[in-house]
Amino acid sequence: MRILLFGDGEWATRSLLRLQQSDRWQVVGLVLRLHPSEETLEQAARDLSIPILQPQKINASESIEQVKVLAPDLNLSISYNQILSLPMLESAPLGFVSFHAGKLPFYRGRNVINWAIINGEKEIGLTAHFVDEGIDTGDIILQTTIPIGWTDTYGDVLSRVVEYFPSFVTQTVERLATGDYIREPQDIAGGTYFAGRETGDEWLDWKDTSFNLHNKIRAISRPGSATRICSG
Repeated sequence: MRILLFGDGEWATRSLLRLQQSDRWQVVGLVLRLHPSEETLEQAARDLSIPILQPQKINASESIEQVKVLAPDLNLSISYNQILSLPMLESAPLGFVSFHAGKLPFYRGRNVINWAIINGEKEIGLTAHFVDEGIDTGDIILQTTIPIGWTDTYGDVLSRVVEYFPSFVTQTVERLATGDYIREPQDIAGGTYFAGRETGDEWLDWKDTSFNLHNKIRAISRPGSATRICSG
């Protein structure tokens, strides 16, 4: 099975290295974000002599042709940030699968680890799902949860998710390779979306409850944004 990985960040890097340990499939290429958050993924691909694509517009006809030349059986997305058109979604016969750090259909969207902590959740979900033309709305393949402790910060939960991701990715690929999975349609109407964090929403308002203040401080701690205090 030929795999094309679309990704960014440490969880994509670790997943790539884990995928390379199996002789049941081959990673035939890496599609990088236009502005990667770090260089480790690209360096890992170069060390493994894996072809690298970095298109400005992923849905442009030339980008789709570049992907077709690599002839993937399966496309995987781990923190890739461009919305995919139907021609790109159909570029691999086994489909396009995304790995999301949220328990879909809840916590669609960006920065969901931060939001789960802000909301006082006791667990964070990991979801593998087929990509459709919506945003985080495709059929679920595999899902699990990781606990969030009362004193866990964003960095703690992020590290836990990054550590678990490679095995979660390989479990999903194994199921897709053997056909041992059931597509679970999402409840579109019953899901929730959470927006990306923006500059300024890290301010603390002391008129809020101690519960909410505690959660917000630990949710927007390093390596995320610093918190600020509003005394008004």
